[in-house]
Amino acid sequence: MKLSFPFRIYLIALVLRLIPVLLTRSLGIGLDDMFQYDMLARSLAAGNGFRWYAQVDLKQLEPYVDFDLATAKGYDPKYGLYTSFRAPLYPAFLAIVYFFSGTGFTRFLAARLAHVVLLGAPLAPLTYFVSKYFSSSLFCDETKLEKVAKVSAWIVACYPMLLVYPLGLGTENPFFVLLLASFLFSA
Repeated sequence: MKLSFPFRIYLIALVLRLIPVLLTRSLGIGLDDMFQYDMLARSLAAGNGFRWYAQVDLKQLEPYVDFDLATAKGYDPKYGLYTSFRAPLYPAFLAIVYFFSGTGFTRFLAARLAHVVLLGAPLAPLTYFVSKYFSSSLFCDETKLEKVAKVSAWIVACYPMLLVYPLGLGTENPFFVLLLASFLFSA
């Protein structure tokens, strides 16, 4: 049985993205946006709502930032502060991953694996389909159309920066997939 090109390019993109994730399986996260998304996801996974900067999280920041939320209105040291500063989709995605993987240190590897399988590797076949659709207005020849779509998919499957994007817990990961899907499904 011969596998279709979109499925084969997905598998190749999957393997290529798994390599950096598995090589850095003990990698934590930085104290930037990733830290905030992680806090929100852990709070959601625990059923505490959209909160961040609980006392436990503030302890991690002590060496770098000096601020006290004890005087903030509605602050609960155990659960943190309600916020609407970040959009909810990506923290909700991470919360689902954390719900199944737990909130220990291995959550970072679980999140990165979810990025690879659900957000990173699908970029290549999505690029193939989007390229094929938009190239159809440029090329009448079916072989040229197929070639352009395949080359586009290969570029996305092998592009070095896209191979390491799953390492970061950031909104860029779902953004790329949602943007490509919007092109495909809005046309």
